[in-house]
Amino acid sequence: MTEHRIDLRPDLRPNGRRCGPMPMFYQGKDIGSSNTPIFAAARWLLENNAAFPDDTIATYRGGNRPCLSGKVGEMAKWTVEENDSGNPSLRLRHWKAFPAGTGAPKTAETGSERGEWPGKARLGKP
Repeated sequence: MTEHRIDLRPDLRPNGRRCGPMPMFYQGKDIGSSNTPIFAAARWLLENNAAFPDDTIATYRGGNRPCLSGKVGEMAKWTVEENDSGNPSLRLRHWKAFPAGTGAPKTAETGSERGEWPGKARLGKP
């Protein structure tokens, strides 16, 4: 089992912004930007055959400051949904790829992650 380090570089956000998609690097390679970097990076690792589902992924911000870690296969299943109403306004959701034929998918390499937010179900409930 291998640990895959993802370096997050907030200093590379456009125009010095303090929020928005986080630039992600794997082994020095720019793999894109995402608002949910550990989840998007896990999908990138699997899609590019760079990791096995049982490997560990860990994100680091600004050198050696650890952020999050987990199993690549498990992290690839999730995303975060943000809404304007309700408490909390951020919720963990199962990630779902866009269906084929609905247009060009957005990927970590194009600056945002792929995915859509399924329904309003809470975690653990369909």
